Amino acid sequence: YNAQGCSDTVVTTINPFNGLSNAVVAQVSDLTCVSGEEIRVTFDSSIAASPITADVRVTGPGGYDVTLNGTSPLNFTGLGEGVYTVAISNADPTINCVLTETYEVLPVTNYILDVTKTSDIVCLGDITGAITFDFNAATDYSGAYTYVIKQDGGTPNDFTDDTDVTGSTGADGSGMELESVGGIPAGTGYYVEVTMTATPECLVRSGFFTIDAPAVALSVTGATTAISC
Repeated sequence: YNAQGCSDTVVTTINPFNGLSNAVVAQVSDLTCVSGEEIRVTFDSSIAASPITADVRVTGPGGYDVTLNGTSPLNFTGLGEGVYTVAISNADPTINCVLTETYEVLPVTNYILDVTKTSDIVCLGDITGAITFDFNAATDYSGAYTYVIKQDGGTPNDFTDDTDVTGSTGADGSGMELESVGGIPAGTGYYVEVTMTATPECLVRSGFFTIDAPAVALSVTGATTAISC
């Protein structure tokens, strides 16, 4: 209406509000020793027949800050250990709707190898040292792996100068099954190095062990007494 009492009408359509709801952050693949964790972010639209386009931003440790735009679901890769914030917002800047979730990436297990010496060198010069090893019960691993016996090069925190005592050997890990290794010469600073060929693809080193040997070779001196009456 105006001051003179004139009026007019206009017909307009107000579309229903298409809001965000039911945000879920789920793991797709675990964090490993060689790659980050992958997660999937899903969310619903209040109008089921009209999937909403959203901006999904994931921020976290190490400067991780990735934003993807699209409809549900959206996948994020390369997440390291730590707690992340997942913010889902309507792509329309005039609509101030934000859903926030947190997600924690757990650390890779710190695997432990238990080594037991089963034989030292019996005779000087022989190569009869032997051990068994397996994964500690608290850090069990059931996948495949290869292993090698190595000897420290004199710098315990530098593995580049270490030498292989046995060649790389393929083996199948199966939980608490013992692996037996023989043919180890006398020496100190030995350790087992295991390379996992299945998830989580870690390289694991045992503590040091020693193969002892006699200090001198065994010698025998004979004496004869002649036969007499």
